[in-house]
Amino acid sequence: MPPKATNPRKTVELINRGETNGLVERSRAGTHVLVRLTKKGQRILGRAVEKRLRELQVAGPVLVNTLQQLINTNHTFTRRPK
Repeated sequence: MPPKATNPRKTVELINRGETNGLVERSRAGTHVLVRLTKKGQRILGRAVEKRLRELQVAGPVLVNTLQQLINTNHTFTRRPK
């Protein structure tokens, strides 16, 4: 599946909200607009990533086990006798 294209208006609104909340800073370089995370933005993003990684460490093995069970169950139902 190809990556989903972003809506420029939604992107600008997201950057506006981030800037209002002190999470990002915007600057211009010619015709380009540069957006960078502030210290506050880095801190909040870092915490969010750590939380998601902890969730994946718990959910990942459960998901793998469930998928293995589904694959094994599917094999028993789809095998045709010779």
